[in-house]
Amino acid sequence: MEILGENIYIQIAKGIIFGLLLGLIPFFIAKKRGHTEIGIWAIILCCLASSILNPVTAIPIAAIFTMVASLKEHEKIKD
Repeated sequence: MEILGENIYIQIAKGIIFGLLLGLIPFFIAKKRGHTEIGIWAIILCCLASSILNPVTAIPIAAIFTMVASLKEHEKIKD
């Protein structure tokens, strides 16, 4: 299957790679602040949006998750 002269599977793979790289930014910020779950959701949604819709759609998602992770209070580690 080809869409716009490029194999659809190649487009999906490129989208997943771009989404993964972009999703790592909020992931590491959230992980540093103790909110790993937010970071994991950021990676998942960035990969999905980038592979299904368009790689550009992952940019606002990553920005929103970065802001949420930055503005949330630090999670205290329980002993």
